[in-house]
Amino acid sequence: ILVGDTHYHKSFFNSLKEKYSINPNIIFTGFQYGNSYKEYMSNANIYVHPFRSDGTSPSLLQALALGCCIVANSSEETSAAIENAGILFERDSSISLAEKLQFIIDNSNLIDQYKSESLALAKRKYDWEEIVTQYENVFINVLQLK
Repeated sequence: ILVGDTHYHKSFFNSLKEKYSINPNIIFTGFQYGNSYKEYMSNANIYVHPFRSDGTSPSLLQALALGCCIVANSSEETSAAIENAGILFERDSSISLAEKLQFIIDNSNLIDQYKSESLALAKRKYDWEEIVTQYENVFINVLQLK
């Protein structure tokens, strides 16, 4: 299932849809939001994060929080965001992406391992209550400097 669409490279994406929509094993859902998006994400075996930067994008953080196995475009930001809770493919390389996807499919026992690591990382690093406390501490420290 390919969830999403694009405002960029529309002709390329449309050519993919035209070529692969005839395959009953490939489903293009278009943009999804709310409960349907959460349902797709929570049932995904693998979440592919293709963005070039955007290390802590909302979709990546949601994938972590929902315990997805993450395969992401390599960048410093993304690497720092997912730590060891996912697999990085060579930046902007469809060949590397295909190799990483094939690797994780061939070693499906790793999918559950990465899912667990994603969920644990989200709880440890991206807990909203902890982040709020950190922000409060920054403001308190700034105010004390005055």
